[in-house]
Amino acid sequence: MKLSDGEKIILIMLADLHKHLKVEGEIDPDFVSETIYGDKLWGFHWKFSGLPLSEEAEPQEVSETVDILEMYSLIGAHFRDLPAPEQERVLKETNITDMTFPGFDGNNDPHKGVARYLVKQLERFTDLKGATNNSHSRGSLPRYLRMLAIYLPMRDELGSGRLTADQIIKIFTAR
Repeated sequence: MKLSDGEKIILIMLADLHKHLKVEGEIDPDFVSETIYGDKLWGFHWKFSGLPLSEEAEPQEVSETVDILEMYSLIGAHFRDLPAPEQERVLKETNITDMTFPGFDGNNDPHKGVARYLVKQLERFTDLKGATNNSHSRGSLPRYLRMLAIYLPMRDELGSGRLTADQIIKIFTAR
């Protein structure tokens, strides 16, 4: 969705009026304001999928962030389903202490803002521990992208199956 500067100001003013008058409705004025102020206009399409809004390509960091958070979410769920000896083997062979998502670099990576918006405004990935963490590391995104290169072909073949310990190890050793 594209909005002119004038349309953005009008929407912010309407959201402010909506809040001030305590109007009860389906559209959250705080969501509208956060989406416009955060320059996350793609979020309107996500939130209001039932409305016939124009579809435009999302910024690359949106699809990458979604794929990365999905990858960590799926790995965490499948890791928890592994037998204890397999979990221990995964942790040992990957040098990971737990499956918490380390986060994106809050100072240098726009993925951090996308992740925060997905969790706080769109209420996605709320069950992923660490989804809004700040990794404080410029190297986090390149690591995640290397992991994605291994994970995405697995996801396409996985269907409703489960990741094995060997697959999880393969993904994490790509870091």
